Amino acid sequence: ESFTIAVESANSARLRTVRKPNYIKLAPPIVQKAKELGIEVRGFFMIGFPGETLEEVWRTVEYARNLHLAVSAFAVVTPLPGTVLYKECVEGGLLNETTIDFEDFSYGAFDLRLSEVPVEQLKCIRKIEWLKTVFLDETGNFKAELPINSQDMIDELQNGLTLFPDNAEIKALHTKALSYFAAKGIEAEFRIAV
Repeated sequence: ESFTIAVESANSARLRTVRKPNYIKLAPPIVQKAKELGIEVRGFFMIGFPGETLEEVWRTVEYARNLHLAVSAFAVVTPLPGTVLYKECVEGGLLNETTIDFEDFSYGAFDLRLSEVPVEQLKCIRKIEWLKTVFLDETGNFKAELPINSQDMIDELQNGLTLFPDNAEIKALHTKALSYFAAKGIEAEFRIAV
C-alpha cells in the first residue's frame, strides 16, 4: 500500500501567496504513522513560487529529505490555465494567451521565471532530487540495479556542478556515481562545461 502527500513547500509565506493549504506541520506525523503501518509514502513538492529565493527552495528540499519519503517529486511552479496564478501572470503581462503553446505547460519544462531563482537551477534541483530518491537506498548508496543510462546520470550531476559549483552534496553524489559505474565496468565520460 502507498499514498502520496502533497505538502508543496516548506515555506508558509509562499503557500499563502498562491492560496495553497499549509501541511508543513501536519505532514511529518502523518508520514511517520504511515511508515509504522508499513505504508509507502511519496511526496509532491513545488519550487519556483513567485518571489521565492534559492534559500527558500533549499529549505523545501531539506524538508522533503527529512521526511524520508519513498520518492520526492519536485515540480517547477507552473501557472496552469484556470488558476489564480495563471490569471495573475496574464494580467501582469508574463503570459500572452494568444501565443501560448499548451505543450509547454509541463511541471518540468515550463520556462517562465516567477521566482528569484533561474529556471535552469530549479530544473536541475528537481532532477537531482529525483535521482537521489529513486536511485539511492536508505543508507545513501546506489541501489543494485539502476534503470538509467549511466551517461545521463553523470550529465545531470555535472550540470548540477556547473550550476552549483560550491554544493558539496552534488560533488559527493557525482563522485559516488562515477565510482559506482566504474565498479560495474560502465564507462561514463567526465565532462565539465567550461
